[in-house]
Amino acid sequence: MISAPVMWWKRRPKGSFGMPTAAASRGAALSVLAVMAIAGAIYPLTGLSMLAALILERLYDLGQHAFARRARVLQ
Repeated sequence: MISAPVMWWKRRPKGSFGMPTAAASRGAALSVLAVMAIAGAIYPLTGLSMLAALILERLYDLGQHAFARRARVLQ
């Protein structure tokens, strides 16, 4: 249970979390979102974990933007 996060941490690109980039097309993103919504409705615990991951990702993004704004102000 511990080995997966440790392996990810060792193999991630230096200086980043190694998150994939956003989908190139809006249609692809909507298709993935639809599949995730259906899976979340059929398997509620999966839906809750996907929702938790989405919330954590948004909080991380907000923190990054706030940090970048503060860095610009200090320059």
